[in-house]
Amino acid sequence: MTNKVFKSAVVVDDYKVFYNFQKKKDLNSLNAMGNFYRFSHQQKQIQNFLESYFIKNGKPKIGDEIYFDTQPGKIEIIQIEENYIRDDLEQELHEIELEFEKLKKNKT
Repeated sequence: MTNKVFKSAVVVDDYKVFYNFQKKKDLNSLNAMGNFYRFSHQQKQIQNFLESYFIKNGKPKIGDEIYFDTQPGKIEIIQIEENYIRDDLEQELHEIELEFEKLKKNKT
């Protein structure tokens, strides 16, 4: 399988950042579902990293290239949507994720 570039997005504060990233090569030792879960984990890992990165370093600019040591290539910022408002379902999911984070912190 060739290396494929994917487009995804992350919401931080009141803006949504679209970016390209390179998918890790599928592993022969995993079946199709295993590689799918591996790819899903990669996407979530990048989103969490970028959210933290933007909160710490500020809003990116289109064309910025960000390197994350667990990724096979650069993460390139391709679009920024200003004044982004999450829809009801996105907001509900965001609140659930925040609650899980609180529970994890309280557990340790």
